[in-house]
Amino acid sequence: MAANFGPGGQGLDPFDKLNADAGSLHQEALSQPEFKYAQDAATERRVAQLMVDQVSIPMTINELRVHGATNTRRSFLDPVLAPLVSKGPESPSNLGEVVAGLQIASAKLSGLQIFQPNPEIFLASSQQTDPSTTPTDVDVDIKLRELSRFKLQTGTDVGNGEGSAYGSLLWRNIFGGAETLSLNAKAGTRTRSAYSANLSAPVLSNPDMRISLEALSSAAEKPWASHEEVMKGSSLRFSWLDSNRDTHSVEYNGAWRQVTGLGAGASPTIRADAGDTIKSAIKHTFYRERRDNPQLPQSGYMIRSGLEFAGIGPLGGDVAFSKGDVELGGAVPIPLPGIAGRSGVSIGEV
Repeated sequence: MAANFGPGGQGLDPFDKLNADAGSLHQEALSQPEFKYAQDAATERRVAQLMVDQVSIPMTINELRVHGATNTRRSFLDPVLAPLVSKGPESPSNLGEVVAGLQIASAKLSGLQIFQPNPEIFLASSQQTDPSTTPTDVDVDIKLRELSRFKLQTGTDVGNGEGSAYGSLLWRNIFGGAETLSLNAKAGTRTRSAYSANLSAPVLSNPDMRISLEALSSAAEKPWASHEEVMKGSSLRFSWLDSNRDTHSVEYNGAWRQVTGLGAGASPTIRADAGDTIKSAIKHTFYRERRDNPQLPQSGYMIRSGLEFAGIGPLGGDVAFSKGDVELGGAVPIPLPGIAGRSGVSIGEV
């Protein structure tokens, strides 16, 4: 037998619902999950159609102005911004292409590491009083904020039976082409002195390709191995990102090492290596990062591999070897019962 519930019961009879106020029925319908889902889907379709209609609106860039790049050469920025104002067939001709081109240029400017990320971009209709403009022309203003050109850090380290003091200087945008010079110095009880200098710059104004030159010199005591070691060397490295956003680098490294100050407890291996040796090597490094967060990953993986050859063929040097290494890391999220989405718990291995 069907049960009917009155006003004091747990529900209403269907005929009672028909006699209810129209406003309450409307509010009840709006509160139904099915109605909300249909309404959200319709809104998404309208927004998507509006975006499709908007991106096809004819638009061309008449003038592009850059503000705030006071220490950067115009000839260096031209290759980054030239595709936006070129008159060729590949130049942007509608709103979608203009926005896409500005996004690419913004990413390149941020990747140069001499400007604050995400530069501000303003669009305005061109003045129609200029006879060279058309109704579809717009003027673009890009507001950049340069990072500090100099950064100095100093400090001290005490631990593991050693005390040391260090200092580093970073000089950005030296000649107006995103060049970066990094100088580091360290002196301590065991590491008597350690100096390094690194000069790097993008190639052809492309932040995805960089060339760097590094020089180093160090002198250290190694009492646990009963000897002292002096090292001097330099390296030339070219690195780039491929179409999959993986990092490749090719490096030539030359180093001179001197093992001296042998103690009574020096091992036969150390005694055999005593004196001067010269290393001349070439190395390729590959790095792929697919983790959602390199510091605290919840999912994804990482691959790093290196292949090095020294003293083989025309490389010369006193030592000859080949060496390869592979480093793998990954994380897998662990779902917890009763928690929708990511739980914040994962298991990983490096």
